[in-house]
Amino acid sequence: MPRRFMKLRLKSVIAVCVTVFMLLAIFSSVAYVVVLSSFSELEKEHVMENVQRAKNVLDGMIADLDRFLLDWSCWDDTYYFVMDNNTEYIEANLLDLTFINAELNAMIFINSSGQIVFGKAFDLYEQTAIPISQSLLSNIEDSGLLWNYSEITNHVSGLLLLQEGPMLIASRPVTMSSGEGPIAGALIMGRNLDDAKIQELTQKTALTLNVQRLDDPQLQLSFQSMRSDSADSEQILVKPQNSDTILGYTLLSDVYGNPILVLKVDMPRNIYKQGLASLYYIVYSIVVGGLVFLGVFLILLEKLILARIEKISNITKEIRKSHNLSLRAPETGNDELSDFSREFNQMLSTVDTLEHKLRNYSEHLEELVEQRTEELKKNQEKLKSILSASPDAITATDLNGIITECNEQTLRMHEYASKEELIGKSAFDLIAPKDHEKAEEKIKETLEKGYVKNVEYTFLTKNGREFPAELSASVIRDQNRKPIGFVAITKDISERKTLEQQLFKAQKLAAIGELAGMVGHDLRNPLTGIQGAVYYLKTKYYNKLDSRAKEMITIIQDAINRSNKIINDLLEYAKEIHLDVNNTNLDVLIKESLSSMEIPDSIKVECEGCEAIELRARACIEDYVSISVSDTGVGIPKENLEKIWAPLFTTKAKGMGFGLPICKRIVEAHGGIITVESMVGKGTTFTITIPQKIENQQIVYADAPNSTVQA
Repeated sequence: MPRRFMKLRLKSVIAVCVTVFMLLAIFSSVAYVVVLSSFSELEKEHVMENVQRAKNVLDGMIADLDRFLLDWSCWDDTYYFVMDNNTEYIEANLLDLTFINAELNAMIFINSSGQIVFGKAFDLYEQTAIPISQSLLSNIEDSGLLWNYSEITNHVSGLLLLQEGPMLIASRPVTMSSGEGPIAGALIMGRNLDDAKIQELTQKTALTLNVQRLDDPQLQLSFQSMRSDSADSEQILVKPQNSDTILGYTLLSDVYGNPILVLKVDMPRNIYKQGLASLYYIVYSIVVGGLVFLGVFLILLEKLILARIEKISNITKEIRKSHNLSLRAPETGNDELSDFSREFNQMLSTVDTLEHKLRNYSEHLEELVEQRTEELKKNQEKLKSILSASPDAITATDLNGIITECNEQTLRMHEYASKEELIGKSAFDLIAPKDHEKAEEKIKETLEKGYVKNVEYTFLTKNGREFPAELSASVIRDQNRKPIGFVAITKDISERKTLEQQLFKAQKLAAIGELAGMVGHDLRNPLTGIQGAVYYLKTKYYNKLDSRAKEMITIIQDAINRSNKIINDLLEYAKEIHLDVNNTNLDVLIKESLSSMEIPDSIKVECEGCEAIELRARACIEDYVSISVSDTGVGIPKENLEKIWAPLFTTKAKGMGFGLPICKRIVEAHGGIITVESMVGKGTTFTITIPQKIENQQIVYADAPNSTVQA
């Protein structure tokens, strides 16, 4: 399925649109941050100014009270009243109308000893006198701040938080009208900061104001930071409540410098809304300008670039479909695309020229390829013939020893049916485990030297049969001389090993024959002399000898007879065997052989005996017959099974060990083999296998497939 690509026009439009929209987003974000932050800061400053203005108006109300107090405290009548507490002063000046006109809620006269000369509290709403606030009296008694003045110019004014509520308080020393002392005492005036005063403050500032106690549990959490930093009484906090209202807060401290009240100013967010309107106008202008720019840019992009590129692309597609290299792209204009069109047309001309040359080269190359292909086929056939005709096994492996190729001789040698069965196996599967370590060493030597020659291994067939073989190997290299595998030539040397063994046996027999000739010549003469001397002693002096001497003569005679037997056995083993081939009946031959044997009385003939010697003859495959001789005796130890065929090997007190070697030579002279199977304590079986014919003459046959004679 062909891949679908996004076209350049779509890519360009997407890229430009994404870029413009990203720029619009960036510009809008910057405008949002800059404009709104500026207007927010401006709004904050405006709120802070109004909060400060409201606070200044409140401070002005305190200053008005202080100025009113100054008229009363710096007055001779007040001075003498504090000194003598005359009632005329009270009746003339401290009337209810005085409190109403001056909007006073409390007046307290204190002498220089700190004693209250006169005090009066007044409820302006009820227009009646009331008891003086106990918390106000406590402040006077607990602290001398409000009455204990050392200088005429000293005075106190500000706020005082009473149990009944906050109060505007002012205190000055009482002096003569001339302003001279000594100080007679102090005069304290107070106005409650109640709703009426707050409403008056609102009217004077044209602001929505509210005053709240700092210890009010309903105080909003936003004031807690102001309360924790009571030392900074000038702190002003601005906090937007919603999109329409913004709040300004400031702390109000008492005459002791402790924050006691929160002044709150509630203002509409006109500045913020004006900022939003300005922001919307700016963003709208940016978006409209961006869209106009986007449209103009896309039109110019389409006309100046994309449309011209599409024309070149269509020409290219037409050339690809029609293979007509005479087509050309338009070369209008004088810019990079027109240069590209001219270069593209020149390239088409060059390609057209090269195509003609390439076509000629291609035809010539096809002829060469056909020739080389034919030669390669011939070489492959030749190589295949060489591999098939090779009498030796040829095997190729990779560097890990995995078989990658082999010839037919390899399959026959290892008894595999097909290449598929062998290829992919490890070469170590074809080598007997006892030679694996030797094979690993030779692999290293092959990699170092590049080859090894004539290394003998014990190989395995598919069924596990071992056979000797000789291997030569070399390294396969790639074109960079880097090793990529091995090729090995294996030659089965089983026949050569057999010939070597036969040669060794022949040489051994020749040596034995030479020894037998020497023994027959060099030992028989002395034995004959000894035999004659013994005979002379027996005939002339035998009766005169004592019993011990007669016993010695008997021993000498037995030794002479034994020596003669050894010499005869040795000569018998060493002499060459000549066959006189005749037809015979195997069954009759075995019975005649048994009847001619001297069977001791201790051996009795049994048909079904478990302790008997059994002879069995039977026909075998491929025109062979076998004769088995079994007993149930002590058996032959495993370590002696291979030694029993060697001359002069015996485990008996008598005999020289020539019987079985002579039997083996006779059987092998008939073209047969003799094998032995034995288990210690259970018995031994000798099996003779001989051909029924020698040189097309039947020499042995059996009347029945099996015949058994037991003795």
